Amino acid sequence: MKKTVHLLYAQIVSFAVSSCSLIFSFMTSDATTAGRAGSIIIGIIFWLGLIAGVVFTILLSKQIKATGVHKGKIGLITFFSNPIAIIFDCLMILSFIGSVLIAVFQSEQLIGYFVIALFIFSFEMHCILNGKNYLYIKQKKQEEKNNGKG
Repeated sequence: MKKTVHLLYAQIVSFAVSSCSLIFSFMTSDATTAGRAGSIIIGIIFWLGLIAGVVFTILLSKQIKATGVHKGKIGLITFFSNPIAIIFDCLMILSFIGSVLIAVFQSEQLIGYFVIALFIFSFEMHCILNGKNYLYIKQKKQEEKNNGKG
């Protein structure tokens, strides 16, 4: 169970790194060599974080499938399935609206990068926290807690 939880944490951290890299994009908006190099580095961090998150998701799914448990829906199509997911689902909706408003009104550039990064991270967390892998881990932790008391 410990390995499964570690994979979940690695998945979340990878997606967080990927999303947070976008916040620094405002610093690379100049056309100088340093600006171009910064853009490339940020792009590499974004894609490495995203790919690592997907790899951890696949590893986590394979590990849980090996236990014989296949119940639950994918997180993409499930909403508001637990208290933490409710927070990120609302955050995702609000940050999407904010992203659209910032794009339409072309407002502050730094805030725009932050809101888009927040939207991407909250979308990734929406998929994780509403998904069957998180549900499985949450149920197993509850069972371990109950068995420890009993």
